[in-house]
Amino acid sequence: MIGDKLKPKIYHKVTLGDEIFFTAELDNNRYIKLEKALMNTPFDEIEDFSSKNSKLYKFFIDLNEGDMEILHGGKISKMNFNEFAEVMFYENELSYLLKWKSKFDESFKKNSTTDNTENKLNKCLKYFTACDMYSHWILEESRFYSLPLILDALSEIEASYTAAVNYYYKQAVQLLRNFIELVVAQYYFSSNTSIYDDWRTKPNKFMPRFNGDTGMIVSLQKTGKINSNEEKRLENLFKKLSAYSHSRYEKLLHIDPETGKTQPFGFNERYLNDWLDIAIECMEIGLIILSKHTKDWEKQLENNEKLMCSQCHGKNFEVHEEKNDAKKLFLYTCKSCDNEIRMDVLIK
Repeated sequence: MIGDKLKPKIYHKVTLGDEIFFTAELDNNRYIKLEKALMNTPFDEIEDFSSKNSKLYKFFIDLNEGDMEILHGGKISKMNFNEFAEVMFYENELSYLLKWKSKFDESFKKNSTTDNTENKLNKCLKYFTACDMYSHWILEESRFYSLPLILDALSEIEASYTAAVNYYYKQAVQLLRNFIELVVAQYYFSSNTSIYDDWRTKPNKFMPRFNGDTGMIVSLQKTGKINSNEEKRLENLFKKLSAYSHSRYEKLLHIDPETGKTQPFGFNERYLNDWLDIAIECMEIGLIILSKHTKDWEKQLENNEKLMCSQCHGKNFEVHEEKNDAKKLFLYTCKSCDNEIRMDVLIK
């Protein structure tokens, strides 16, 4: 088995100007880091997210902490993530959060909002940034089952924020349903590969049902991948989201649910708060399901007898030895999709 016998390191080629580096994370058990990072949730509403004592900063550190091997200039060196963590957090993640906060502040400019709404937005933005952190982290080592599913799920979140900042609150919630459905499907398909292959290749095959006796969350609960509380939470959340997808009358943008009167399109603090509550709930449970999937998928990869392509799941590769002055590496190119994996072990 690849994971147990060889413990290979996956190297990434990084080009900075004319310089070429090869970097590899020395700790391959990434799910442990995600589980530790999630212990910093739920996030607080009022806590300053720019502080190094904030839960968001600790989430980032716990998610990425560890040693990295670097090959450059004929030398092998090690670097700990903490040496550049602060710079990465403030220049990348915090700037990402503040960019979105400024967009919402602009949309609030001509409209008064309560402190409760502002605090809730801060909490929601922290979860959004945590999902962004997760996306960078998980894509680095391909610790997911399906690349299109994980990319689409994360795109749905960003699209939801884009819709909400432009007052399309109902549509913003509809996109959250897509997100939670794709997150659950990622986990479900990784243990039901033939169903995934049919869904991916046959035009008359639709996404499996989310709930119900034959639904994905019931299957996940029966196989012990989620517990009964998580199943119930997902079931209730999906019902809430479906009210927007199926356009229940009281969820229409142009109807005031209290008076029944038509209202103009634009900023609506009550609808904004509805979206904020649901978005926070979706991202909280979404990160939990993604954590479980990462752990489960890593264990499946450890039990694989052959290397598997992270994009198409093919197992046939062209292998070339790459010579550099520091260490011998092997470049595996998938024969089906040309995806490249660079490792320090030759797998026959």
